[in-house]
Amino acid sequence: MIRKPNTINDGYTREMILAEPDLITRRFLIAINFYLSRRLLQSEYPAPAAPFDVKFFMQVMHDFFECHDDIRDLIDGKEINSFEPDP
Repeated sequence: MIRKPNTINDGYTREMILAEPDLITRRFLIAINFYLSRRLLQSEYPAPAAPFDVKFFMQVMHDFFECHDDIRDLIDGKEINSFEPDP
């Protein structure tokens, strides 16, 4: 069953994806948008407890996704927490 999501700023995502010049970052944004939409729209998942700010979430995801070296490091099992050095 499809439900109406309790979101704000949800029109921003399409613009953000279309404006992203880096192909890898754009693919990550498309993927996370798919997973986010599924969570927000399908009733088998719990709805957010408060209005969900899609624009803020996608901006944070963009900041992470554009750091391709950090993603490679995570896949290689390295820590990327800037507050603590790797052992």
